[in-house]
Amino acid sequence: MPRIAKRLPRNAQFQSRVRFVHQFRPLSEDELRFLLEQKWQELDINRLNRVTEEVVEAARESLVIGTV
Repeated sequence: MPRIAKRLPRNAQFQSRVRFVHQFRPLSEDELRFLLEQKWQELDINRLNRVTEEVVEAARESLVIGTV
């Protein structure tokens, strides 16, 4: 999120509310598979049986932090 990091110094009020920035590493295939196997039925997202490219794109576009 380099764009946010660049904007922080220009907005003192917002910067005073941010304590630290943590960069998350991408999940490995095994980690992702584990999470999906454990949580997919619990989440029951729109009654989907699998994650498609369209689902990922819809989720990405709904993020507040912007596009990649």
